[in-house]
Amino acid sequence: MFQSSGIKTLNLANWQPKAPIKNLFENAVTISKITLGKDIRLINADPDTDSNLSIYTQLDKYADYDGNWINIKDQYLPTDQKTLYTPAKLMALYAPDSISHPTQDETYIWNKKIPQGNPVAIHYVDQDGKTLKEDDSQGGELDTKYTIKPASIAGYEFVKATEGR
Repeated sequence: MFQSSGIKTLNLANWQPKAPIKNLFENAVTISKITLGKDIRLINADPDTDSNLSIYTQLDKYADYDGNWINIKDQYLPTDQKTLYTPAKLMALYAPDSISHPTQDETYIWNKKIPQGNPVAIHYVDQDGKTLKEDDSQGGELDTKYTIKPASIAGYEFVKATEGR
């Protein structure tokens, strides 16, 4: 139905179809946010096939996404607490015989890959704030701990590190 439409956001919360919908999202690869209502029933929701609601992650413009869907309410949860849905599993959630069918309107978005964390800046200063060495930085993934070994600076001894902001 939405094949090659270019639609990015779709809200079906108030739609009350009289029969289950077949292949509604087949090849609708541009839809990145979808709201489904409690009355939506989808068929051809084979959990072993990801032909519907697919995200073409191999294309550069979709490189920030991992190919899964997530409930918009869960997007900021820690990774281990998120429920991710493959396209087929999201479709299966709305199958007529689904025992987990949502009882209210739910909005789903493409799940982003875990972003690279901001680099940690390392400033080498003395007790008066005078710069002793050019700043360094260390990158890493979001929510990871950093271990930074103090640099050796002739004529100075490492005293303490201060927590950044």
